[in-house]
Amino acid sequence: MARGITENDVHHAADALVAAGERPTVERIRAHLGTGSPNTVTRWLDTWWRQLGPRLQRHAMQVALPEAPESVARLAGQLWSHALAEARQQADAALEQDRHTLDKERARQQDERDAALVDARDARQVAAEARSACDLALAQARELQQLVDQLKAQTTDLAVQRDGAQGRADRLDAELLALTTRFEEHKAGAERERDALDAHRRAFEDRAHQEIDLARQATKEARSEMAIALKGRDARELTLARERDEAVQRSAAVQGELGAQRARCQALEEQLGVLQRAWAQVGVAAPGRRKTATAAPARRVRKPKARAD
Repeated sequence: MARGITENDVHHAADALVAAGERPTVERIRAHLGTGSPNTVTRWLDTWWRQLGPRLQRHAMQVALPEAPESVARLAGQLWSHALAEARQQADAALEQDRHTLDKERARQQDERDAALVDARDARQVAAEARSACDLALAQARELQQLVDQLKAQTTDLAVQRDGAQGRADRLDAELLALTTRFEEHKAGAERERDALDAHRRAFEDRAHQEIDLARQATKEARSEMAIALKGRDARELTLARERDEAVQRSAAVQGELGAQRARCQALEEQLGVLQRAWAQVGVAAPGRRKTATAAPARRVRKPKARAD
């Protein structure tokens, strides 16, 4: 709202507009003064219109012709009164129009004020929502930063765990290779011992068969000699019986040794089966091991000593 405008300023502006041949209005007075609110200009313009009649009467008295005839003075007075009435009607009409314009201006300003209040309320609401959204975004950003920090820490831990797991995997691979080498060595040794035992068993069986054949041949010869030597039968029968007993004992000893050799062969075959199953279990379990496996050294199968013939 403009400040500093006075009633005299408005009256002088209205007089200047009338002198210029224009009807004084609120907008023209504001344009002439370059300032002033519509309410203030309207209020001071009303006083200017109310003072216009007395001012014109005083002016008429000043320009009256005192030496004019009475009829001329009366007609001049009537004409002046009619002019004043007409001027007053025009002034009232102009004032009413100004009031209507002022009312429209007031309504427009009120609408603008209401719209400004609504806009301000909406702006405050938008600002509040924006502040809430900003606070929420900041909170989410802090949470995301915390999550990023946690993910970075987890990534570092996973990298350390990965390196540790890689190291353990390398150690397990080395242990698996060593176990594989030892198993192959034990397997080869077991196969060599089995082959040796098989050869020894076959040789022992051959010798046993030979001894049995010799015993049988000796028995046949003894029987032949017993049939030929009738006179010394009793003594010979005792001798032959003794030799037969010795042959039977030797045969029983050979059979016992043969059974022991067979038992040793069976034990070796069972040990070989155990080693093969252990190797299969090592091949299955090695990729998923978490701890360092401590492999017990494989027990070598002792090669049986050759039986003295």
